Amino acid sequence: MQLKPIIVIVVVLISVASLVAGCAVNTTLSGNNQASSASTAYPTAGRSGLLQGIEASYNESAANHQYEDYKVTWMNNTTITVHMKVTSEAEVITWDYRFTHFPTIEAASAYFDSHRLLYTKPDTVDHASLYTHVTGVKHPSVSQEVTISGNTTYHLEQIDPLIIESSARVLPPVKATVAATATPSPPQLSQAQLNAIQRDVEAKGYNITQPLKLSSGIGTGTNGSTFYKGVITQNPGKQYDFTIQYNLTVEVCKDNATANSQFPLTVSNLQKSGIVGSYNSPTQWSGVTMLNGIQVNSSVTKSATGPPYTITTIE
Repeated sequence: MQLKPIIVIVVVLISVASLVAGCAVNTTLSGNNQASSASTAYPTAGRSGLLQGIEASYNESAANHQYEDYKVTWMNNTTITVHMKVTSEAEVITWDYRFTHFPTIEAASAYFDSHRLLYTKPDTVDHASLYTHVTGVKHPSVSQEVTISGNTTYHLEQIDPLIIESSARVLPPVKATVAATATPSPPQLSQAQLNAIQRDVEAKGYNITQPLKLSSGIGTGTNGSTFYKGVITQNPGKQYDFTIQYNLTVEVCKDNATANSQFPLTVSNLQKSGIVGSYNSPTQWSGVTMLNGIQVNSSVTKSATGPPYTITTIE
């Protein structure tokens, strides 16, 4: 598919037409009955008169069109860039042009010849009428163009001392792009899932003193995880008249790969705190530490299946 940014000067017609079927785009600039006479001489001081004439023509066109985005930028006294964007229900079209005024026709030709091998085929000169309108020159000495076709179409063009490098691109409408790249919902647990985890903890001999509650916000963990925290207790034995309090933490990971990486990291953090233990299985680690001569148990358990992909820590 070929997309051509075509700039044409006419007497009374002012239009922007997107010919979707043929994938050609015509951008028409307005003008008056008399051609201008901007100098093509290379400037010895100040801005190029040729480029000022081109800028004026684009500004006149932009004033009569509903461009979503339009900007002319002077890179230096002999180079300007022009950016235009139009959005419709069917597509988003952007054009980008770079106009460079070379000191001589020979210098422009040397630049053109040194870059033309990057392009695939010759093409018609798009800006010939614009050049005539701005300068009054109807028959330039050199007029040539080459192009590369694709999703983005690139053009290299020479008209006497003027080099135009341009690109044009058609994208899907914004709504379609957003729908295609929608961000998945962060991981979280329902109350029924939280209750199931707490029942498993109680089955291991613990008492729930503070039920699991959301900690911070959903998906606010470093890896996009969501954390739930609670407090549990356990009596170390009948001979003791006190209970040991534990922190219960459930990390809900966004996917199994994240859970697989977080599981050993969680174990490592407990080991660094002085808890000694070992892996009972690929998804279960148990550890112990001593508190006033009493053994205190800790554990890290990764869900065997999912979703949800959880890591439950008792410490």
